[in-house]
Amino acid sequence: MEQMNTGIPPDYETALQSVAYFPQYQAGCLRLTGEDRLDFLHRQTSNDLRQLSQVRSALTVLVSPTARILDVLRVLAEGEALLALTLPGHGSATLSYLQRRIFFMDKVVLADASGEFWQVDLEGPGASQAL
Repeated sequence: MEQMNTGIPPDYETALQSVAYFPQYQAGCLRLTGEDRLDFLHRQTSNDLRQLSQVRSALTVLVSPTARILDVLRVLAEGEALLALTLPGHGSATLSYLQRRIFFMDKVVLADASGEFWQVDLEGPGASQAL
């Protein structure tokens, strides 16, 4: 029997029923080091990043001084560094923006770590088992 065309992409159906894998090409990853890394990023974004831990990440919005949304970041604590995952295609612009926001007294160093990681999204009820 021929399957009816519902107009729903097969990946979407798979994500609803089990697990679908979506590579995030052009995803950016920034590494922040230095003793002021947390305070610096906390001042630039909308969420309370002081709740971060080695097992708890935070989703936050990078905003301009006029409250324009520039990027949405997933921030993770990695030892003596923070990793900020950017939206696809935003890594270099976000890095450049943040570098311009560092004051001379800030003890923070930013680096593009995008080439060190490969980001994928696992979506669906079977995502935790797939990990």
